[in-house]
Amino acid sequence: MVTDYILCKFSFAYVNGIFCETFHMEAEGWRDCAVCAKPLHCGCIMSRHKYAPLDFGGVGCTKCLLEVDQSIASGRMTRMLKEIGQ
Repeated sequence: MVTDYILCKFSFAYVNGIFCETFHMEAEGWRDCAVCAKPLHCGCIMSRHKYAPLDFGGVGCTKCLLEVDQSIASGRMTRMLKEIGQ
C-alpha cells in the first residue's frame, strides 16, 4: 500500500529535479555533462528532460546547452571563436 508520505517524497524529488539522485544513484546509465561535468542519469525516463545527446558524442545538460545556444544567437560565441583564432 502506498502512503501519502511516500507519494509526497517521490513527487517532491521529481518536481525539484532530484529524483534519480535521491532514489537510484547506484543504478547504471550515469554520464557526465560534456560542458560542466554534472552527473546525468541517461538510463531513466525521469531525467530525460535534463539532457540531450551531442552530435560529437556524449551528453550535455539542458542548462549548459541553453547557455551555448544563447551565446550563438547573440553573436558572443562567434566573437569568442574569432578571439581564440587570432
